[in-house]
Amino acid sequence: HRLDWIGAVLMTVAAVALMMALEVRGNTIFGLPTWSFYAVSLVFWLLFGLRLVTEAEPLIPVSILKNPSVVRATLMSTLAMGALMGVGVYNPLYIQLVFHLNPTNAGLSLAPLGLAVVAGAITSGRMMARGKGEHYKGAPMVGLALGCVAYAALAVFPQGLPLWGYIGVL
Repeated sequence: HRLDWIGAVLMTVAAVALMMALEVRGNTIFGLPTWSFYAVSLVFWLLFGLRLVTEAEPLIPVSILKNPSVVRATLMSTLAMGALMGVGVYNPLYIQLVFHLNPTNAGLSLAPLGLAVVAGAITSGRMMARGKGEHYKGAPMVGLALGCVAYAALAVFPQGLPLWGYIGVL
C-alpha cells in the first residue's frame, strides 16, 4: 500500500481554505476577498472527491462506506464530536456568566470534564475489546443516556446548582 499524497494535499488545502474563510473578521484575507477562499475550498473539495473515486488506492477508500455499520458509526462520531465541541465552547461562557468566574478559571473548571472524557474513552474501549466485537453498542448507548440525563438536569435546574455541582453533573 502507498499513501495518496496528492489526495492528502487536496484535502489539506480545501480544509485550510475553508477554516481561513470561516475565521476571517473582515472582508479580505491577505488582500483577497473572503468569498475567494470559499471558492478555493469548494474547488479543492471537489477535486478531492474526484480523486477518491478515480485513484486506485485513495486516501479514504470510498468502498468502506458501503458497510452500513461504518456509515452509522461515522455519522454518530461526527454528531458526538460536534456536541462535545459545543459543550467545550458553551460551558466556559455559561460558567463565566452564571458563576462569575474569569475566563481562565472558567476554562480550568472544565478540566474534570476533559479527564472524564479521556477516562470514559479508555474504559469503553477496553470494555469493547474484552467483548471481542460483540455487544459493542452498549457503552456508547449508556454514555448517551447518561449525557442526556445530565443535560436535562442542567436544563431543569439552570441556576440551582453550585459550581461544584454543575461541574460534577458534566
